[in-house]
Amino acid sequence: MMRVLVTRPIEDARETARQLSSRGFDPVIFPVMRIRFLESRLGSIDAYRALIFSSGNGVRAFVRQSRRRDVKVFAVGPATGTIAAEAGFRDVDVAPGSIDKLVDRIVATTGKGSHLLHAAGRDVAHDLAARRLSHDIRVTRKVLYEAVPEQYGKSEIVQPLSDPQLGAVLLFSPRSARLFAGLVSHAEMSESCRRLTAVCLSSEVAKALAPLDFAEVRVARAANQTALLGLLDSG
Repeated sequence: MMRVLVTRPIEDARETARQLSSRGFDPVIFPVMRIRFLESRLGSIDAYRALIFSSGNGVRAFVRQSRRRDVKVFAVGPATGTIAAEAGFRDVDVAPGSIDKLVDRIVATTGKGSHLLHAAGRDVAHDLAARRLSHDIRVTRKVLYEAVPEQYGKSEIVQPLSDPQLGAVLLFSPRSARLFAGLVSHAEMSESCRRLTAVCLSSEVAKALAPLDFAEVRVARAANQTALLGLLDSG
């Protein structure tokens, strides 16, 4: 059974690990970042017509600070939508996997002049608050969490990368790819990557792996976990 290194923060890595196990792979959880929730930053949400969650961590951060579940939610991808529904939100509109599709969904279903809240992390790939949406729709971004690098000793990095059963590493963001590359270099384990397949969520993620050299680099055709894991199924 091939082992697959999962570099996501632990909250998301567990769900990815379950998916890998169901597909016949042996997941090895190795987070390169951890989520730190920020307190006393949300305030009242009465002024907002809807909430935007672009990740499951946005949902997790929001529910730590608010009991409100009666607000409409726009979620990026089915995984985030499921987390929002499980948290108790009743009106969850899921955009299939991209910010552009999310924006289209918001514009199509939200009234002119609406004000939305994006519950986000400190580092975002797409700042919806700075993006001009049609129909005078405004978005305010509230930073409710941050992803900070995990710290590992050299031996903790060497152990999983030395495993002869390890065949692939999953990388979900350019930042996680850069952090992974840094850990590999720190442990002087770059040579081990030459027998691994790097499975990347996007071409930007793949580019961030430089200067590591892998046996193969695969890039998902769609920016979602289903497409990413499908690359493993292809052999």
